[in-house]
Amino acid sequence: MNLRLKDRPLLAGFLGGILAISLLAIAGAQPSFQAWANQRFLIKGGPPVSAVAAARNIAATTATGQIPMVIQQRTGAGANAIDVYANGANRFSVDANGSTILNGSLALRRNATTGTSVSPTAATIGFQAITTTGAFTVNLPAISGLPAGGVIAVIKDVAGNANTNNITIDGNASETIDGATTKTINTAYGYRVLFGDSTGWWIIASG
Repeated sequence: MNLRLKDRPLLAGFLGGILAISLLAIAGAQPSFQAWANQRFLIKGGPPVSAVAAARNIAATTATGQIPMVIQQRTGAGANAIDVYANGANRFSVDANGSTILNGSLALRRNATTGTSVSPTAATIGFQAITTTGAFTVNLPAISGLPAGGVIAVIKDVAGNANTNNITIDGNASETIDGATTKTINTAYGYRVLFGDSTGWWIIASG
């Protein structure tokens, strides 16, 4: 039987894929994850998997054109849904129950360098690095909009002039911080670490 690859496109594609993977192995490249424009993925140790529709256009030319990748795991699976490795170690995971595990440092930074106040949302309150040349106010988001587990907020005078240009931390409307409507950072390089949930805001560290 004379079997020609041009008459067998599926066989040709299969053999081509085997050749490509073999060349990667010879070159020492063993990717854990690859994505192509046709929205197919190669998972190390497993077969190619087609992406769901929501995973398309992961990278776009504008922020509004980006669509987040959706990762789904079958019900009852015991393995982590996501594992990210760096420098030979697991650095970030999402386990089978949806808990996030970070094995490394986390840096969040938001600078407020102009004006006299900033009003961060629950999503951006993480770290407020204040670098102003005058008195400044941080308006906390409403506790009704905070996630169920609460948030940690760090507000820091990184310019070292809060002793003369005080930083006021103001709860939303009548909401309080340790029972007071406002708290003040009035020492150079001073900071406040706050915890907030649906019941209020509390200072858990200061300096």
